Amino acid sequence: MIASDSSQPEWEILCLSTRTALDAAGAEHLRLLLGGEVKWDLLYRLARRHGVIALLYRTLSVYVSALPPAAWMEKLRREALTHGKRNLLTAQELVRLLALLARKGIPALALKGPALAAIAYGDLALRQYGDLDILVHPQDVTLASEVLLNDAYFTDGTILESERPFGRRDGWVVVDLHWGVTVPHFASLLDEVGMWERAQTISLAGGQVRTLALEDHLLALAVHGCKDGWSRLKWVCDVAELVDRHPLLDWESIQATAKARGSLRLLWVALALAEGLLGVTLPDPLRRRMADDAAVARLANQLAANLQREEEPGVLARALEEFTIQIRTLTGIRQRSAYIGYRLRLLLTPTAEDRSHLLLPGRLGALYYVTRPFRLVWSYGLSWLRA
Repeated sequence: MIASDSSQPEWEILCLSTRTALDAAGAEHLRLLLGGEVKWDLLYRLARRHGVIALLYRTLSVYVSALPPAAWMEKLRREALTHGKRNLLTAQELVRLLALLARKGIPALALKGPALAAIAYGDLALRQYGDLDILVHPQDVTLASEVLLNDAYFTDGTILESERPFGRRDGWVVVDLHWGVTVPHFASLLDEVGMWERAQTISLAGGQVRTLALEDHLLALAVHGCKDGWSRLKWVCDVAELVDRHPLLDWESIQATAKARGSLRLLWVALALAEGLLGVTLPDPLRRRMADDAAVARLANQLAANLQREEEPGVLARALEEFTIQIRTLTGIRQRSAYIGYRLRLLLTPTAEDRSHLLLPGRLGALYYVTRPFRLVWSYGLSWLRA
């Protein structure tokens, strides 16, 4: 197990409580911790920050319902119930939308969200998520967008690197239409073409949806975690539950794909976090291969320490931390150099927000490249300048 801060039992309680099943030893240890001095407000804040309220409530209500304060448990129960109801409604909406796209001849896959809740947790209510993510082929984006716009959705015109968000007109859900599983730079770490060929069909909310194969899902989770700096425990829970729920994962295939795409260390870090924080049991040959990369343990311990913090860092500090994690997780000069170039382009390329802050005539549009760094510093970096 990765070392945890012994002065913060709330973190250990949270890690024990974010599994869908506890063995007798784990349940007894949880009771022991809850019988001591617990900062209930801190435990609640950690659970909310890490997106695991539903998991925390389920575990406590199943194993130790008599120990937490009744009023505190009731607050958890209400939030967990709200998440569960919303998840069922959004799962039904996902089924409807995928069927609608299919009728228009548009192949589509469900990413993350309710599909991941079903295959990793076996219960829609246990995984908290926000938007619905739908993947289509790049050549189908225009037609898929028209289908959504002719249905119950609208868009403000925002187009991100590999997705376009659409909101339902009644305001209760956002759909992100993807033409890539992840942002372009990280896409090279995944076999996005093969993912379509290996896609599986699952039952969801009374319907059938296509989603990634289990092995592809695991690699996609590893890449997503790295991209976002592993700043949420729920992403580690996704990895842990997927591995535990599917003991017959094709590990040789997973490793071969990761090696071919240059994403082995990303995979190792994801698995090291799941093993170290949540007690996932990994095959011995796999663990030995992970141990051959000494950087994996160092990264996992640093990420675990970051996760345990009571408060999140500021925007600039968070961005720098994520960048450092990403550079350390990527391997080789070529990968790292390409990523640095990618981040520099993102940093320097003007956005709609830059244009909304300063209106320049079209012939002076190139000046946004000059003004953008100053806007970023003003907004995120040097707050004392605005005092």
